[in-house]
Amino acid sequence: MMKVGTAGAPISSERHTTFHGVRRVHELGLDALEVEFTYGVRMGKHSAELLGNEAKQLGISLSAHGPYYINLNAREKKTLKDSRIRIMDTAERVHLFEAKSVVYHPGFYLKQEPEKVYQQMLVEHKSLMKEIDSEGWNVRLCPETTGKGTQFGSWQELTRMCKELPGLGMTLDFAHLLARSNGKVDYNEVFTKMEKDLGKKFLGDMHFHFSGIEYTEKGEKRHLEIETPFLKRIASAIKDFGLGGTIIAESPNVETDALKLKKLL
Repeated sequence: MMKVGTAGAPISSERHTTFHGVRRVHELGLDALEVEFTYGVRMGKHSAELLGNEAKQLGISLSAHGPYYINLNAREKKTLKDSRIRIMDTAERVHLFEAKSVVYHPGFYLKQEPEKVYQQMLVEHKSLMKEIDSEGWNVRLCPETTGKGTQFGSWQELTRMCKELPGLGMTLDFAHLLARSNGKVDYNEVFTKMEKDLGKKFLGDMHFHFSGIEYTEKGEKRHLEIETPFLKRIASAIKDFGLGGTIIAESPNVETDALKLKKLL
């Protein structure tokens, strides 16, 4: 089963707060909301518990997107430490929501060899997973497929890392896949490989993003409202490959595209 929701509060919310957003998502007949901590984790622990309770009562599935200021391949020790703190702060809020998925962009290559960066990412994710386990939080790190060639996070890299680190999740962003491949993404290749390496159960419980996207040969430029052919292609991929979990609209008009996809599914 695929739950469909919005990144942050829908535009039509009475007020643009996460609490009002959860209520509006419920009113619209959607299933999920991704809490956006993209500019910092600015929600207190008590508020996180209250939000989790509200969402549970309304039957809305929560997740959270960590701050943009994360680079687990940072050269400066302080930047790396701060990146880990931001991920852990997000993970703690997800735990307090009684939710699962912790979404973030893992970092940049910084002109280093991709294999060297991969090994660094492997070490950092293994350490973060151990720290989360020691806290007793039942959450799942879900690094996101990224939209530019300068960023770590191709679908191949994340599939490999999930295979090497059981318990690690993934956020597959359909728009980023399109931008990173300059429009040449092959879903059959992607999901056949993922099912082979990670299993059908993994594909049935993932986190996804979708939107329209403007891109150049360098990758992602900006998110757009999604066009019908792309939306139908995503819906077909979900059905054809048995994808499940939660899919979040990141379009400029989040509820419109979320409702379109929910109707198609």
